[in-house]
Amino acid sequence: MIVRTYNLFLDSQYANTRTPSNDTRELTFYLKKAIEPTHPDNRFQVRVNTAEIPFSFSQVNTSNNSFAVMFGTTSLGNAVIPPGNYDIISLLASVDLAINALLTANGFIATLTSTFDQNTGKATFKFVSNGTGLKLYFGTTIILAMIGFDPLVNGAFVSINGSPSPGSTTPSVKNVNVCPTTCIYISSRSFTQTRNYEALTNGMDITDVIGKIQLTTLPQTYLMYLNYTGEFVEINNKSITEVNLYLSTNLVDSLAMSDMRWSIHLIVEEVKVNGEEKGPERNLLGLTAEGQRSPETSIIKDLLQKKQKLIEELQTFKKTLSALPLSDDGGDTGNVDGED
Repeated sequence: MIVRTYNLFLDSQYANTRTPSNDTRELTFYLKKAIEPTHPDNRFQVRVNTAEIPFSFSQVNTSNNSFAVMFGTTSLGNAVIPPGNYDIISLLASVDLAINALLTANGFIATLTSTFDQNTGKATFKFVSNGTGLKLYFGTTIILAMIGFDPLVNGAFVSINGSPSPGSTTPSVKNVNVCPTTCIYISSRSFTQTRNYEALTNGMDITDVIGKIQLTTLPQTYLMYLNYTGEFVEINNKSITEVNLYLSTNLVDSLAMSDMRWSIHLIVEEVKVNGEEKGPERNLLGLTAEGQRSPETSIIKDLLQKKQKLIEELQTFKKTLSALPLSDDGGDTGNVDGED
């Protein structure tokens, strides 16, 4: 049973703290009045009702836009792709430009030319050189995955064979995907969860995700999230004094927002979990939220056992009475012990 409902309308520009201070990726709001339960056994649950988040972040950004390049056994340094959102043609052109610039800067006469085949969905890489090949190292970049390579298939690096003109070609092992980010997660470090888990950017662990927004709009627009009938997330907070919020994606655990403004509507509900209002499971088991038998249930159980024992004693007493012989004089039998 819902005891109380709290609506929190939060805007990033009014956050008490930011982490980092020049961005809006992580915010903390201090409540002027703490949200306290009306009964110590009650619990809270929370839901992201609506959110307005600018799709201003780039698929290619400063956290994933560079990768190491080697020409044979010679290290050329890092190829750096300008941050932004790309289609496959412009992304391949940027990869070619960055690698060819490294080759020229190191004094090598060689050229990489990349193309995309719409029929196969894969990219092809032609490297004209003296026979020496290229190695592109994955590291922390997602660029190589976006142009069709996979570290689980390719290993630590991508090998592109080189040969004299016209040059040999190396196809990507997978289809290209220039939009690997599929969703945004709204998470909170101030809400404590124990029953929900995640395996997103790290291994399986207790989650702090409270909302998931699928990316269905184009970059440079707004994500308008409506969740009027969504599920609530159970939290174990005894009270709520602050609300921390941060954004992540299916690829990164901290989403740079470039100080762009965003807002959210959170609903916090206090739920009564003691007594019969909790539902048939609690009524039958008599368990608290921590899985322990409640004191009230233990008392009721003891009383029922005593009642059953008295009923059994009464039945035994009745059997004893029915076995006694009736009086022959037709007079008053008096007390059961034969005394008047």
